[in-house]
Amino acid sequence: MRKYIVLITITAIVAALFVAKFLFFPAQEEQKMGFMAGGKKSGPLGVDIQVLKSEKANGTLQSTGTILANEKVDLSPEAAGKVSGIYFKEGGLVKAGQLLVKLNDADLKAQINKSRLNLKLAEDKAARQEKLLAIQGTSKEDYDIAHNEVLSFKADIAYYQTLIDKTELRAPFSGIVGFRNIALGSYVSPSVVVATLQQLDPIKIEFTAPEKYLANFKVGQKFNFYSEASKKTLTGTVQTIDPQIDLNTRSVIIRGVAPNVANLLPGNFVKVDINISQESDVLRIPSSAVVPILKGQKVYLYKNGKVVEKKIEILGRDDKTVQVSNGLNAGDSLIITGIIMLKEDMDVKPDKVK
Repeated sequence: MRKYIVLITITAIVAALFVAKFLFFPAQEEQKMGFMAGGKKSGPLGVDIQVLKSEKANGTLQSTGTILANEKVDLSPEAAGKVSGIYFKEGGLVKAGQLLVKLNDADLKAQINKSRLNLKLAEDKAARQEKLLAIQGTSKEDYDIAHNEVLSFKADIAYYQTLIDKTELRAPFSGIVGFRNIALGSYVSPSVVVATLQQLDPIKIEFTAPEKYLANFKVGQKFNFYSEASKKTLTGTVQTIDPQIDLNTRSVIIRGVAPNVANLLPGNFVKVDINISQESDVLRIPSSAVVPILKGQKVYLYKNGKVVEKKIEILGRDDKTVQVSNGLNAGDSLIITGIIMLKEDMDVKPDKVK
């Protein structure tokens, strides 16, 4: 038994020493591992390189965009109260002014009925005071008091009617209602979003363009856009050009409008082609070589055996390539393989040059 205990103890000590060697002397072990295959240490990473050549843009800017609702609003009641009626279906069409939700207004109706009865009594009293005033049977002061009571009750009725109107939630425009967030009998307040209403015909198309092409766009200009969802190329009209430049991307936002003949939905991705009325030199590179970063995009270049990071501006894109408008020059050596393993100043070697 004692022999087994000694044997187990010795085995544990050897294992601990082996692990400690890797923990405290990793460089030595990695160096040994590097010489295991053929006795040679691994060299620079091999990559494929594409030497960039400029080409003429065809006078059309290619961009990507997003479909937006023409109008969109989160529907909320103006007053607080218990829901007594819901008059719309989720995903259904509604017309402008249509009643959507009704809150309980029993207390307010009781108040307005009481005020109407008091108004009738006040009007009768004021009429009597007027007759008495004509024969000097009452004072002008008593007549004014009776007349002011009439005005006061009329104001009360108008006030309560306003409160009753606020218990009705109506559609501000025609459109499609989304999912509802309330139920019959639930208590709501002005901070509660009952549902979202969107007008989807026409639709808006939002896309961006580099600032250097800003002078080529104008309100009313036509453009084409294509959606994978509909498999159709449609035509839109520029409606608004943002009067400021995005400082991070150096681009401008453009919004167009178009009839929703393909039943597109907000959030649909589209490809936009718009005439820029000029030809310019652009560089076309593989989409797979572009790396998204926090503020834009970057690529990796090969220079003197090292990796060089370069931030770029994209003019347009298609399925496999992007057009670069700024950041690269003809003759640059673009690294197109091994992208996820690259970092600034890393040693690399060209395996293939295109």
